[in-house]
Amino acid sequence: MNTSQTANIGNCPNCNSYIKSNNANNLCQNCGTKLPDKITALIGSSGSNSADVVSSAPALSFQINYSDTTWIGFLRAIGWIDLIAGIIAAILIFANAKKSVPGEYLFAIGLSIAVAFQGIAAAVLFSVIASLAENVIAIRKQMSSSKDAT
Repeated sequence: MNTSQTANIGNCPNCNSYIKSNNANNLCQNCGTKLPDKITALIGSSGSNSADVVSSAPALSFQINYSDTTWIGFLRAIGWIDLIAGIIAAILIFANAKKSVPGEYLFAIGLSIAVAFQGIAAAVLFSVIASLAENVIAIRKQMSSSKDAT
């Protein structure tokens, strides 16, 4: 089987489905949208090897929604709220530990440490997830701008 005849040469701009190099017409087989000239030039290029077809095709196609940055701010806010609530709860548990039964004093201290640690760990987790999301958006912006430049 010749892999160059069935290689993916791009994505439909409308439905994002894969376009094969052996497409019989200049329309997307999934939604019927007319394909861009950049992709139609690659259709039927049986003389090229699969590396040529793949390297000349767009590597990835994204539907980018930059309003997702509001969710990043929401994640950061939840992280800060969790941190503050965890520290306040730990302080309240520790302050009330002296009023507890003597046998439960160590348990109350351990619980206050655990609650404070949970608040810190959750805040760090939310911050890392938000940073990853920011990096993914930055990578997508850079890839889309470099794809538009070519």
